[in-house]
Amino acid sequence: MFGTNGWAEVGGVEHLPTWQLRVCWLDRADITKKQRPEVIEFPATSTERAELEHFARVAAARQPLAVADGDEVHNVAVLEAIVASATQGTRVVVAE
Repeated sequence: MFGTNGWAEVGGVEHLPTWQLRVCWLDRADITKKQRPEVIEFPATSTERAELEHFARVAAARQPLAVADGDEVHNVAVLEAIVASATQGTRVVVAE
C-alpha cells in the first residue's frame, strides 16, 4: 500500500503462517533520501482459526461480518460439509 507518508507491505502469499509487515516512512524534508524499511513481526498464528473464531464471535453477538461472504463463511461451509459427510458416509460438495 502506498500513501502520502510512505508505504507498507505484507508478503504476497495466500495464507500467512506468520505476519511480517514492512513499513517505510518518507522523510518529508528530503523525499529523495533513502529510508530503510522497518520490519514488524507478529506472532505465528493460524489465519483459518482466527477467521473461524471471528465468525463465532460475531455470530454469537449477532453482528455482521466485516466482509460479507468472506473466508469465514467458506470455512464454516467446509466444516459443515465435513460433518455431513461423516454423518451420511458420502461425499458432500461444498457450496460456493
